[in-house]
Amino acid sequence: MFKTARQLEQASLDESAYVWLKDGKLVVAKMSFTSSSGDWYHFVTYYFRDDGTLGKIHAQLNTFAAPGGGVSVVREKFYGADGKLLHATTRYLDLQSQRPRKRADFMDQPIPVYKTVRDLPFAKLLRT
Repeated sequence: MFKTARQLEQASLDESAYVWLKDGKLVVAKMSFTSSSGDWYHFVTYYFRDDGTLGKIHAQLNTFAAPGGGVSVVREKFYGADGKLLHATTRYLDLQSQRPRKRADFMDQPIPVYKTVRDLPFAKLLRT
């Protein structure tokens, strides 16, 4: 949150978040991350249970600096209520056509994992 236009101008907006509430509780947080050069974008959606624990992550990393053209890496991770990873999938797609391709050589970006709503970096701004 910015109190003045100057604060907004000085902010690094390499990250953003949108949240959805159900009955006053955060259930989905859609975040995006990028490099300052803009050569990659990471779109990460977090799905939370009613008790605030992480149930699923859907992440798509789009990178423009991969040999043979850009690549999208689509990952899904499913978590138990105890925070343990239950299942994960990874698909590699051509950035332009979105058709499957073999694994590409690229600079990967880690998926930030927030196992509860309270772990989100902006949790103090929420009234949940």
